[in-house]
Amino acid sequence: MVAGIGDEFVETKAGWYAVHFLWSITDKPNHPMTTFKEDGWFIQYAGRKDSTGKFETMAQGKPFYYSGKEDAAINFEKKH
Repeated sequence: MVAGIGDEFVETKAGWYAVHFLWSITDKPNHPMTTFKEDGWFIQYAGRKDSTGKFETMAQGKPFYYSGKEDAAINFEKKH
């Protein structure tokens, strides 16, 4: 499944899920390759530009079980 910021998944089946998302930043990170953990997320900044001239960034959440019986919300609101 693919979603953007603020999107919701409708009729999601019960099962194990992991959230992974990518975005680009224009400012070079302070270190060539930076990886850190914040609130259960692993964040990584690549130290080189991609083909668009921006730096790739990613976040990976830990797997979680969704019961399918009640809503689940995952937020990533921290700025680093």
